[in-house]
Amino acid sequence: MKKLFRQFCFAAAALCAMGFAGCSDDDPEPQYDAPVIAVKNVTATSTSVTFTLEPVHAVRSTYAVAPKGASGTPVEVEGSGASTQTVTGLEADREYTITAIAYGEGDLRSEPATYDFVTNATAQVAIGEVTATYKSATFTLTPTNATAYAYRLMGEDVENQSRAEGDWVRFEGNEPSEITLDDLAAERRYTIEAYASNAEGDGEIVSKAFVTEPLPAALTVTAAATSKAVWMKFEMCADVTSGYYYYLHDTSYTDDPVTSIETFLQDLRESPDWYTLMTDSSEDLQTGCVSNMEYKLFTVATDLEGAIDESTVAELSVTTKQLDALRSSQAAVGIASLTPAYISLDAELEPTDDSVMALVECVKKSVVQSVGNITMYVNMNLANFRPVLSSSLTNPYKVKGIEPETDYYLFTVGIDANGDYGQLDFEEFTTTAVDYREDVNVVIDVIKPGFQDVSLQVTYDNCQSVRYAYLTEKQFNDWYGGDEAKIWPMLYSAYSEQLYEGEVMLEHLEYNTAYTIYALPVTSDGQFGTPAKVDFSTLKYSAAGTSSVTMTLDEIDRTGDRPVARFTLTPGADCAKFIYQSLESGIYANNSAKIGDYIFKLGNYKTVDPAAETQVEVTLWGSDYYLLAVACDAEGNWSSVEISEKLIYDPNGGEEPEPEPEGDPDEVAADQISATAATVSFVSYLYDQSSWNADWSDWDNSVYRADVTLEPGYSAWYYFVDTNSYNWVAGNDVGEGKSYATLAMWIKSMGRQLTASGPIAARGEYNTDYLLLVLPETADGKHSSERVYKSEIYRWDSLTGDVTDPGITGGGDEGGGGIDPRIRRR
Repeated sequence: MKKLFRQFCFAAAALCAMGFAGCSDDDPEPQYDAPVIAVKNVTATSTSVTFTLEPVHAVRSTYAVAPKGASGTPVEVEGSGASTQTVTGLEADREYTITAIAYGEGDLRSEPATYDFVTNATAQVAIGEVTATYKSATFTLTPTNATAYAYRLMGEDVENQSRAEGDWVRFEGNEPSEITLDDLAAERRYTIEAYASNAEGDGEIVSKAFVTEPLPAALTVTAAATSKAVWMKFEMCADVTSGYYYYLHDTSYTDDPVTSIETFLQDLRESPDWYTLMTDSSEDLQTGCVSNMEYKLFTVATDLEGAIDESTVAELSVTTKQLDALRSSQAAVGIASLTPAYISLDAELEPTDDSVMALVECVKKSVVQSVGNITMYVNMNLANFRPVLSSSLTNPYKVKGIEPETDYYLFTVGIDANGDYGQLDFEEFTTTAVDYREDVNVVIDVIKPGFQDVSLQVTYDNCQSVRYAYLTEKQFNDWYGGDEAKIWPMLYSAYSEQLYEGEVMLEHLEYNTAYTIYALPVTSDGQFGTPAKVDFSTLKYSAAGTSSVTMTLDEIDRTGDRPVARFTLTPGADCAKFIYQSLESGIYANNSAKIGDYIFKLGNYKTVDPAAETQVEVTLWGSDYYLLAVACDAEGNWSSVEISEKLIYDPNGGEEPEPEPEGDPDEVAADQISATAATVSFVSYLYDQSSWNADWSDWDNSVYRADVTLEPGYSAWYYFVDTNSYNWVAGNDVGEGKSYATLAMWIKSMGRQLTASGPIAARGEYNTDYLLLVLPETADGKHSSERVYKSEIYRWDSLTGDVTDPGITGGGDEGGGGIDPRIRRR
């Protein structure tokens, strides 16, 4: 617009001059049109510009192209017509100015005409930092001013790529891309090349070189310890190994066959079934460790074909701490939220990255208040808590085994990879009231009670399991104070006894006793159904029947170590079944007035059902005996007790025996027998009786096991006896005028001899109380009943299934203490 205005002014001035000249009397001066020029059709690239000059009233013109704000060198253009000009050698992405001037006749000169423009940008791409492992590399391509870009991998080893060497991988657009190259070779040098493109064409090729890492170890092992636990982490390289084996050795266990790398490999070769091949990276946690003790972790990897690669065997030593202390590290397990139910809690936990182990525990608020506050409680009991792997804390983390309508604390502690305890976090919560589901039930029908058992028919109704207990009235009053409300919480525990569906037999009950069954049905997700109660009573013997069984003494064989009486028992026509029992004459004499009650209360009789002629042997164990039998008809009526003649113990076969001194000639005063002549230590209690060996040789499968250590010059007799027999014999049949003059004589008569230190084993019966008697004896056969080792009583709790110690201990010298009663059935 300014150019047009100037041209208009110049034209008007020229016309005025002409007018004035026409009026002049002088010769007129020549008049010329003022020149003007325009810059049009400007087209720029990244390095050049093309434009058109359109001069008017000009005989020549000039133009200059220069960076904006700078002066350029004018270029002459002859002629008055329009012309197209191209200027090269410009810089990309820069502002420039075109300046043009037209020159006319009479040295007239136009005003400069200017035009600003920017050269096009060149497409570029940048290769970011390359992060390489032994088999891959990751980097980012960042394009600028691009419509597309590409890269390729160059190197010595690219044959495993999904693309051939030198091929370009292309991306459209101008957005960055993160790229991962897989299947690279270890310890190789590679080069990444890249370029970008836009309308101007392809940009400059850029490159970046990198080297892959060396091949890693087949197995990397990390371990740490608290005072009571050892944490182990195994990271395997699947490109090097197919798996690994490991073993943690406690150096305090001197009998461990694995104590070194050599014995580890030997044991792995000889006993591979003892080891598990691990095929993934994993963590493990060994709890219950001994404080301030060295542990050795042995590991070995397999090759890709699964064979043990002994070149990878390694040993890592870790020592448990003397004591643990809170806040020794920053590890923590945050408590995000708590959702309590009546017997469980769902917790959302957030372990920190440095927490590899954790404590997660619930404790009643009343227990915490009894010692002060939660910090004091945790510090006092820190060594008693067992950590778990932080990786196992999947949300929601479920805490079970808590009681309804009770105030609790949930507390957590993180433990780092050095075994240091971290920060304590805790929250209070209250469990809800029990919500018994009315649609979940159990039906228990009493089919038939016996003298010491009862058969039941159990029917489930919408439940998956039933927890139960059965109690006598005395147990109900003694254990629970006669308060039924205290019984049901015992059944909330998942460790309660299970009552299975179908026909069930409860055995080893008390004779002639009333019982109550308490049953709680449970759904698959742990919800409780409607509690059920069922009463029943075991039977009392009554001689109301008329059936019979006849006993015929066939012989008394006195040729063996002990006399054996052989009988034939023949049932009568109306006898449906019968039982028989042999009794030592002293026991019989003491209970003859109510011998039927005694037999059925004792419960050691044999049953022949259905009735059939039966051969029976009675071994005379150092005393006189009787054989007793009772018949039963089809209606369940028992008859009176049939009693054999007295079976005389006569090891001399009828000859006059040597007169025996009165009493026990080998009994001596207690001070003549060392107090530590026989020391007993408990080994284990096992419930599984399926593999019992009758000759006692297979003590690994026995029920009760112990080690007996004898002092030089001593042997020992041992007898594992149920408490009923002990009370009857020790209380009624030992002493002057009885079958046994001393307790020692009874143990020797009934027990077994141990001539050297070693293990002993004995079989017990389910739900029966026992004690172990050990009698040390000198080389010349002397002993003292006051030096009998008498263990604590192992009492079976039918409610919990535990063997417990009710505080009943034996008399005499305890000889080094009893067996630990805190034994869990397994």
